[in-house]
Amino acid sequence: MLNGAVWGYEMSHNFVPCGPGGDGRPADPSIWDPQAYVTSSTPGSTMKKQKSRRGTGSIFERKNKAGDVIGYGAAVPVGPYKRRKVYAKDKPALESKIRAVLKAVEDGTLTEPNRDTVASFLARWLEDTVRSNRRQHTYTMYESVVRLHVVPFIGTLKLTALTSAHLRAFYARLGREGRSPRMRQIVHLRLHTALKQAKTDRLIGHNPAADVEPPTAPKRAMTALDLPQTLRFLEEARSDRLWALYVLAVTTGMRQGEILALRWQDVDLAAAALTVHHTLTRGTGGGWSLQPPKTETSRRRVLLSAMAVEALEGHREPRLRIPAEFVFTNTAGAPLNKDNFVAQSFKRILRDAGLPAIRFHDLRHTSASLLLASGQSHKVVQERLGHANASITLNTYAHVGQTMQRDAADLFDQILGGGPSGPF
Repeated sequence: MLNGAVWGYEMSHNFVPCGPGGDGRPADPSIWDPQAYVTSSTPGSTMKKQKSRRGTGSIFERKNKAGDVIGYGAAVPVGPYKRRKVYAKDKPALESKIRAVLKAVEDGTLTEPNRDTVASFLARWLEDTVRSNRRQHTYTMYESVVRLHVVPFIGTLKLTALTSAHLRAFYARLGREGRSPRMRQIVHLRLHTALKQAKTDRLIGHNPAADVEPPTAPKRAMTALDLPQTLRFLEEARSDRLWALYVLAVTTGMRQGEILALRWQDVDLAAAALTVHHTLTRGTGGGWSLQPPKTETSRRRVLLSAMAVEALEGHREPRLRIPAEFVFTNTAGAPLNKDNFVAQSFKRILRDAGLPAIRFHDLRHTSASLLLASGQSHKVVQERLGHANASITLNTYAHVGQTMQRDAADLFDQILGGGPSGPF
């Protein structure tokens, strides 16, 4: 609370700042206290009414060309040598605005003057914050969400006018227009992050997304091939020129971008190992680049099975005549385009093998599930997959743990001779 004070705003509507010497300027500009400005009419104040001085922020009249008063304005002190102009049609409304500015200064929520719309701010946020601090793939995903699902709906709103009510209505409209619950959830997450930055930059006083309950979306069930399905998949893929790629995906659990970024210099067939140094990403223009892996633990050495070594040796042999930097390339020697090979090769293999239409990423889940079901520890699986910690592996593959618990329970029947035919 300001204790009824409007820093020198007297009932006579003179705006008289009271700093050292009575001129509103602190002796040390780095030490500035808004409570130094008080009202001569404030109960308990012993300050005598002072005459407004030039440049001290007196209320002024606003007139039209005919000389008629059409409103009032004031320059409110908001910091050392800084003022914020406010305007209103009458003096009571102006006093309310002055108090609001002073309250915002006291609370630390005063925003910098700006004319940003939601669209202009998000464009700058994407360029200055996301592109410079995130991977290219992340920037591409964020940019598409903003361009396709945010700007067409609320892009013209002034950033400072955006409220939680706007966002609730916006999310509801997205639902009516067919956006999935998961997409609405993603939109909220992106806006919350962007508006948090706007608050940090003092472009808005409060993040309206913080007051909105995030849209809920059912958790996507993890899909993985079981052992018989995996064998059918590999049998069908055996005649494909990317056979080695599919063997790596199943036996190492590497991410798609990590496999496509693999270079021959990263592979040591003699030691039956490879090292993950990069992930391959593509921008909106179709170009590609090598980026750091998803997490620090994603930089890892992966030991290869004999099956994977043999597949890679067979894959390299026909290409010795035309040396290529990358292990998996198109016919021109450039890195594979993930969308092209998935559409032309991966989906065809699934269809011909009579398997469910899974994603390529589900081969990573398949690899982990097969290892865990065979009794491998979560720590070993975490290291092979490059998860940041074992808890991610545990949470992602909890369903496999339930199967292992069933096996463990059944094991006691074998040990102790339990069951209907047992001794107890």
